[in-house]
Amino acid sequence: MDGIRLDQLSEIEYLIKRINSSVLDIFAKAKSNLDERDWLKPLKDKYGNEKEIPWKERRKLLFKEIMKEVKANTSDVLREALLNVFAEWIYAKRLLFSFLQITEKDLDAYLEALMKLHQRGVYPDDFIIWNPTHGSLRKDMISKFLIFNDDKEELFLKAMDTGYYLSRVLGNISPLVLLIVLLPTIDHKNKMLYLQEGETALKLFMIKDYWYSFIEKRELPDVEHWEFWKEFINEIKEETH
Repeated sequence: MDGIRLDQLSEIEYLIKRINSSVLDIFAKAKSNLDERDWLKPLKDKYGNEKEIPWKERRKLLFKEIMKEVKANTSDVLREALLNVFAEWIYAKRLLFSFLQITEKDLDAYLEALMKLHQRGVYPDDFIIWNPTHGSLRKDMISKFLIFNDDKEELFLKAMDTGYYLSRVLGNISPLVLLIVLLPTIDHKNKMLYLQEGETALKLFMIKDYWYSFIEKRELPDVEHWEFWKEFINEIKEETH
C-alpha cells in the first residue's frame, strides 16, 4: 500500500513539474519582450532609481505588463497551450486531494492550525524530522509546540502531514502565475473560474510555506508575499476589461 501511495505522489510531483516548466517558458518569453522596452521606467521615474522601488509595486507592474504583452500576442496556439496546462493542473489537483484524502473545505482549517503554531511562537530547538508515517512520534512532537484539546489533536496532525506532502510536490509559484495572471488574460470570460482555482492553489502554497517555516526555518513565513497574492487576486476580480 505504501508503495502505491508513493507512486501516486511521484506522479503528482511529475505533473506539477511539467506545469511549472510550461508556465515558466511562456512567462519568460513575454518577460523577454518587456525587457527590450524598459518596462520599469515608470517606477524608476517615480522613485529615482531601480533600487528604491518597493518589491510589491515592482511585481505588480511586472504582472500587469505581462498581462498586456500576453493579451496583445494571444494566438490560438498560445490559448490552446495554456488551456492544456490548466487541464493538467486540475488533474494534478484532483490526484493530490485524493492522495491527501482532503477536500477544499479542509484547507482553511489546516492553514488556521498552522498559523496557530506560529502564533504561539514555540519552535523546535533541535533537529527533528516530521514524517506522516511516524505514527505516535508525531503526537509526541506536536504536543511540545501547542497546548490544545484532545479533540483538536487530529486537526493539527493532519495539517502538519499535509504541509509535509505539499512541501515535496509544490515547487515554484508557477501555478499561481498560470491561474491568476495568464489564464484570466487569454480567456477573460472565465476569469472567475481561474481565480477561484487560484485561491485554492494559494492556500496550498501557504500551507506548504507555513509548515516549512515552522519545521525548517523556525520563524514566521513571509506573510507579505502571500498578502500580495490575495490583493492581486481581488484587483483582477474587480477589473472589467
